[in-house]
Amino acid sequence: MTSDSQTQTMTHATQKNQKNWIKLAFDPGSSLTKVIYQVSGDDLSSAKFLCMEPEVIELPLASIEMRNQIGVLTGENEAWLTNKKKDKTCQVVGQLARQFGTKPNLAPLKYEGILPKFLATIGAIVEKEKLEPQQVEIKAAVLLPYGEFADREELEQQLSSQIKSFYFRGQRINGHLTDIQCFPEGGGFAWELRSENGDEWFNHGIGIVLMLGHRNSSCLVFENGVLNQERSSTSDLGFAKMLDLIIQQTSGQDHENLTRAVYEVGEDIKASHKLVRVMTRSKESANIDREAQRLAEAISTARQDYVRFFKDWFDPLCPQRMNWMVIGGGCAYYFKPELSEYFRWATPRWGEMPEEDFQNLVSWSEDSLRYRIVDVWKFFKSSFLQGKAEVRRQEAEGPSRRASGSLSGARV
Repeated sequence: MTSDSQTQTMTHATQKNQKNWIKLAFDPGSSLTKVIYQVSGDDLSSAKFLCMEPEVIELPLASIEMRNQIGVLTGENEAWLTNKKKDKTCQVVGQLARQFGTKPNLAPLKYEGILPKFLATIGAIVEKEKLEPQQVEIKAAVLLPYGEFADREELEQQLSSQIKSFYFRGQRINGHLTDIQCFPEGGGFAWELRSENGDEWFNHGIGIVLMLGHRNSSCLVFENGVLNQERSSTSDLGFAKMLDLIIQQTSGQDHENLTRAVYEVGEDIKASHKLVRVMTRSKESANIDREAQRLAEAISTARQDYVRFFKDWFDPLCPQRMNWMVIGGGCAYYFKPELSEYFRWATPRWGEMPEEDFQNLVSWSEDSLRYRIVDVWKFFKSSFLQGKAEVRRQEAEGPSRRASGSLSGARV
C-alpha cells in the first residue's frame, strides 16, 4: 500500500512533470516578436500569447545592474541574457533594449537575430508560468522569411545547442529542444487550408500564399501540394519600404515616428488628419500646416509608389491560373483596397482569425495586431493541435466532407 505522504509526493511530481514543458510557435518579426505557446492542456483554449519588442543589443552587465527601474518588471519587458553566471556582458532584448536607445536593425538576416529572441522568450515563459528552470522540454515551430529558409538547419543547430544552458535575468535555465520545425512565413495559412480541405484537395492544383510584413513580402507558390522553389520568392517590400519612401520626401522623419501613425491613418490621408499633424516636427502653427500638407502628399505618393513596386515584383511570379490564394500580414491589410482591386480575378481569402479566438488570446489590442499574429496562430494550431482538431472536425462533418475553402481564378 502507498501512504498518504507518498501519494502526495507522487502527485506533486506528476504535476511538476506535466507542467515542465513548452510548446510554442515563434515568429521573430522585424516589428514585433510574436509567440503562441502552451505549458499545459492540449486544445486551443489553453494557448497563450506573448510578444516582445524586436530590438537586441549587447551591453555591459553593469549597465543593467545600475538602473533604478520603477514599475512592474517582468521577463517580457525586462529581458537580458548571459551565457555564464560571471559574464561581464549581456544580451538585452525587447523593451529593455529599446530603453537604451536601440532601434530595430532591418539589414541583417532575420535568422541571425533569432537566437537571443528565442532564448529570451523561453526565459520569459519559464518565469511567467513558474516552470522548473533546470529541466524544460521544448517543442518549437519557427517561421522564417522564405529567402532565409535555406538557413534553417544552421538555425536549428544553434538553438539546440544554446538552449541547453543559459542565464535569464540571472536565473540559470537548462532546456532541451526535443523537436523543432521551421517553415516559411505564410506556412500557417497553407497548412490551415490543407487541414480544412484534406490532402487530396491540397495536392491537386495551384495555390499562393502572399505575406506582406514589416520588413519582407513573401510569395509561396504551391503546385500539387509541393512548394515551387523557382516561383516562390521574398522581397524587401515590407511596410518599412513605404516608410522609406516617405522619409525620402520629408525632413526629420524616421520609422519610429511614422510606423504606427501612418498605418492608422490608412486611406484617410489629408493634412487636417490629427495623426498626420501629430507626425509633424515643426513647433510653429504656420509651419505645422505646411509640414502636414507636405507629409500628407508624401504618404499618398509613397502609397502609390509602393503598389507599383509590388506589382513589378509579383507579376513575374504569378501563375496564369490558380485554385486558391491567401493574403496575410499587417502590411497586406494596410493595402487591402489596392490589393483587392488588383486580385479581383482571384477572389483571394484574407488571413483572419475569429474575433472570439483573438479576444481569448490577447487581453490588449491595437488595430494591426489582429492581422499580424494570424500566421503564427495558425502555425501553432497546425503544428501542435491539428491531429485532435482534425478528428473533431471529421466527427462533426461525418461522411459528407467537402472542400469548403476552395478558391479558383484565372488571370485576365
